[in-house]
Amino acid sequence: MDNSQDGLLKVIEDLKEENRRLKEKLAELNPIDQLTGLYNRKALYDRLEYEVLRAERNQTFLSLLMLKISEYEEMLQKNGRDMMEVVEKLMANSLKSSVRAVDILGRYGDGSFLILLPDIHANKGPVVAERLKKLIEKDLQSTGVKVKFSSGAKLYEGQPVYELLEDVEKLTTLSEREGMGRTHR
Repeated sequence: MDNSQDGLLKVIEDLKEENRRLKEKLAELNPIDQLTGLYNRKALYDRLEYEVLRAERNQTFLSLLMLKISEYEEMLQKNGRDMMEVVEKLMANSLKSSVRAVDILGRYGDGSFLILLPDIHANKGPVVAERLKKLIEKDLQSTGVKVKFSSGAKLYEGQPVYELLEDVEKLTTLSEREGMGRTHR
């Protein structure tokens, strides 16, 4: 090859790399999770910060509810990525149709969803979680995949947002360790 062809190939490779970087940047800016159509983790964090300010200003309750597919990694190995994506999409659709219009719902990570519950005390979190779990389990029957859920509920009590999220994650992990199907608050 001569120098002009080498130069052209280099330009093409540089453009491909720049295109890849731009796609990654665009994905970071998009507030919607591509798999479920729900808010992604970053957008949830932003919304949580806003809802915390609103709860403080209006002196109202704000609770967080996390629902997580228990033993997600084991289920992924057993059922495969494609089936678990189907499960997560169905789970997202069940949640969308089951929460109040004022609730804020998003995918927090693989197999886990976070729901911001304005004007709901964390004492009601387990009741809400149980209702949602039953609806999701019913909707997932068509997949043939048996799914168990862990959940945690936490009331905002003036703590920093990152601490509130850490607390609800810990409660959800505790739920998974102590016996799937329980909601800790």
